[in-house]
Amino acid sequence: MSKSEISFLSGLIILLILAIFLPSIQQDQNYHNFADQRALFGVNNAFDTLSNLAFIIVGILGLFNFYNNKFIKISNSFSVILNLFFISIILTGLGSGYYHLSPNDFTLVFDRLALTLVFTFILAMLASIRISERSGFHTLAELIILAPLTVLIWNYNGNLTPYAVFQFGGIILILLTLLLTKAQKQSPCFASLIILYGFAKVTEFYDVEIFKLSQNLISGHTLKHLIGAIAVLIFISPLKVKKI
Repeated sequence: MSKSEISFLSGLIILLILAIFLPSIQQDQNYHNFADQRALFGVNNAFDTLSNLAFIIVGILGLFNFYNNKFIKISNSFSVILNLFFISIILTGLGSGYYHLSPNDFTLVFDRLALTLVFTFILAMLASIRISERSGFHTLAELIILAPLTVLIWNYNGNLTPYAVFQFGGIILILLTLLLTKAQKQSPCFASLIILYGFAKVTEFYDVEIFKLSQNLISGHTLKHLIGAIAVLIFISPLKVKKI
């Protein structure tokens, strides 16, 4: 194994150790109380629910372009991961939409399961491009089991720590990998993804405040969904085949 492969694998192992041994975190039930609870055409929490259509549309467009050869083919393994990434974006829209129809711990499971798959495929793409194809394959094989398991653990015993470690520790691992490895010409825009993800988390945190400032026009959580969908579009834009 190369030094970069060992370093990336070590990062994943550290996340696993932290997920196991850090103190348990419980889900705050106030999390389910979103600012915008307006219904529309019989749809509960309509704006938070329907804004997830943005993810579904982006995911479907991604698959359409993928199967019409509109993306640069970096490698066979990367193409497989990219295809799975678009599917996970669609699942995110469906899972999050289902959750916002009736926000509670049970429906949140479906939202978070989809999100763990999104993070898995992002990390696998990063490893495949910045480390090696072998590293990308191993990252995919390991996390596609371990990442959803963090949500199932929370659903089983209420311990949110493994999920939190995977999400936020994964962001740190992406940042360190970007800083410590050489950039490739043909690569998704990981930097923009991190920046927009951070912006989306800020709008999520200030859900109520944004709703009030906008005169009840749009909430921070609805903005979070729209920013997330835009982040995916910008993330994959460097992979589009350039028209001559």
